[in-house]
Parts: sequence; structure tokens; C-alpha cells
Amino acid sequence: DAFRAAVTAGGGRVTAEATYLPGATSFTAAIGAIKKVPPQAVFVADGAERLELIAPALAFADLWSTPGGKGRPAADPGKPRGRNILLLSTANDLSPRLLQNAGRYIQGALLAPGFYADAADGPSKAFVDAYRAAYGTDPHATEAYAYDGVSALRAAATSGGRTRADVLRALATGSFEGLTGTLRFGTEHGRVDAARVYVVDGDQIKVAR
Repeated sequence: DAFRAAVTAGGGRVTAEATYLPGATSFTAAIGAIKKVPPQAVFVADGAERLELIAPALAFADLWSTPGGKGRPAADPGKPRGRNILLLSTANDLSPRLLQNAGRYIQGALLAPGFYADAADGPSKAFVDAYRAAYGTDPHATEAYAYDGVSALRAAATSGGRTRADVLRALATGSFEGLTGTLRFGTEHGRVDAARVYVVDGDQIKVAR
């Protein structure tokens, strides 16, 4: 519903919608409904583990995620060339496994998992390295958001915030560089900065914005 509202507000149109049961591993019916449109973009509101299965299924239905401005993928013998689509996904809990198992099918895809450890550099790399050393696994969005929240509160206190009103004022008027972007807070105390988006480029997933 949130995606539909944002697309409509931007002048776009959602032409088809399909669902599947939690834990599904087959998406023939859902993709068949979408293919009838046919779409220019497909948004998968699910985690990276599910996207790993859906992206190849889309390609099997001749709907290929392709970087903007590039030609259609080569066809397999005896099959028509696929249709280009812009693949979008929340892809939460994103890990290098998605590239390893479905890299061919997600080229040019735009992903918004909140945080992706392998795209880290600078301060983010230091956080990722320390987290891996401490816990033996990669941090995801939950850990990155928690780190950014504590860092923002620490910055507000360092700048002179001693009371709740001081801290709220500092958060509302300042910006804070974090692992998940440049944090800015609105009058309702929620974040108002744009979410970080990643793009699949060859064998890498990079920060797009």
C-alpha cells in the first residue's frame, strides 16, 4: 500500500499486483499475473532470501532485470529475447549470497535493505569489521540503525544537550552522518532523510544514493 501511494504520488501507475504464501518457493501464478501487463518495473516487497528465488523465476518468464539504457539480454536457443524490467526490492537481510546465487538475474536492480555490510567503506567499514570480529557474522539494518541512533544521541549530548528538550532541539535542527545515510529528523521525531538505495552492478552491490 505504501509503495502504491508513493508511485501514484509521483505520477506513476501500479498495473498489477500479485501475492504468494509465506515460505513459498514457487511463484508461477504470481509472475503469470504480472507478465500479462506487461510491466516496466517489478517491486518485490520481501527479503533477499526470497528475492534470490523470485528473480530467476522472473527471468524464466522472460522478464529480465537489466541496467537502464542497456540492451535486452541474449536469448537462450529457441526462446524469444526477454523483456527489460527495472527490478526493485526491499531485500532486507541482504548478503553476498544473493549475488552468488542469482547475480545474473538481478543486474541493475535497486535494493533498499537499509544497510548492506559489503558496500561499507570509511566509518562503515570500521563498524562492519568490529561487528564481525565481535560476533562472527555480518551486521544488518537493525544493528546499523541501532548504532546510528546511539551515535545521534551521543552527538546531541556532546553539543550541549543536557535535558530532553535540549536533545530534541539538537536532533530537530541538526544532521548526523551515519551508517544508513545522513540522519535528519522532522517535527514528529521520525527520520525525514531519503532512504539509502543500493544498485547491483556486475559482481558488486554499490550505494546508488
